[in-house]
Amino acid sequence: MIYHRELRLGDPLRVTTRLHEMDAKRMRLIFEIENEAEGYLAAVVQYLVIHVRLGPPPKAADIPEDLAEKLSQVQRSHAARALPPGADKLLEIPLKAVKSPQTRRGTR
Repeated sequence: MIYHRELRLGDPLRVTTRLHEMDAKRMRLIFEIENEAEGYLAAVVQYLVIHVRLGPPPKAADIPEDLAEKLSQVQRSHAARALPPGADKLLEIPLKAVKSPQTRRGTR
């Protein structure tokens, strides 16, 4: 998370989500959090998401082909916009470095 400026309780917010990159199992989402009333960027946040087949047992799995194609279209449309300030620092973790969670036997 990159903080730019403080928000206060009750401030109207606008959160914009961007699908920045993806591979067969993972996605990097970037969220821009803005103070809507004053028009400033308050923070930039990233989430690294792994697609999980619920099982049993649950495990990381490829994103279904039809969904992956739709997500690729979304990603291409989002790529046309410049990254928000500070987002480059969030991109230092390569998407491939995100490991699938280990599932313990007998847990769900």
